[in-house]
Amino acid sequence: MSSKEHRKYIREQRVKDDKLQSKFSNEGNLDKITNITEITIKQEDKVNIDTVVMCPFCLNKDFLSKFLMTDSKGEISTYKVKCRECNQKMLMKTIKSMINMNNPKRIEAYAKWCVEYRQGFWKKVSKKIWDKRLKRYGMVGVFWKTYKNLKASIPRDYNEEDDYSSTKEEYLKEKEERFKRGEEQ
Repeated sequence: MSSKEHRKYIREQRVKDDKLQSKFSNEGNLDKITNITEITIKQEDKVNIDTVVMCPFCLNKDFLSKFLMTDSKGEISTYKVKCRECNQKMLMKTIKSMINMNNPKRIEAYAKWCVEYRQGFWKKVSKKIWDKRLKRYGMVGVFWKTYKNLKASIPRDYNEEDDYSSTKEEYLKEKEERFKRGEEQ
């Protein structure tokens, strides 16, 4: 094999191995080419990428393949995924739990996840869209019943964020009162 043939072979191999290849679709859109049908999350845990899943933040229903992200090396991440609609990132295990949401047990598990979510679930949710989709998918009754029961059963612990908010509100009220009295300018 000559040097020229070897370089050609290497170029062809790079094209075959390129995970970020794109092609034009019939509509003129640029689509990624993927020959992947399933991804391995853990050694024993495989998920078909044609599985329909739901984003927990906006309840966008789509194929798992639409949520996949690539890392800086161009490889598909098996740890995190991202919703194209609300742009929220989440763990693969989270979106995997959002399969088959017609089952009341799954809806209850989702309500529990929402209650236990520590990074401000309601701050990440577009309430208007989320409510509409919750109704459309028929999850309203089971979700809210479970959510309220779980929320009521959790003891209200000290929350640093709440304490900070109330302290800040008190500070702002005091500052406003001082301003009204003419002590501050």
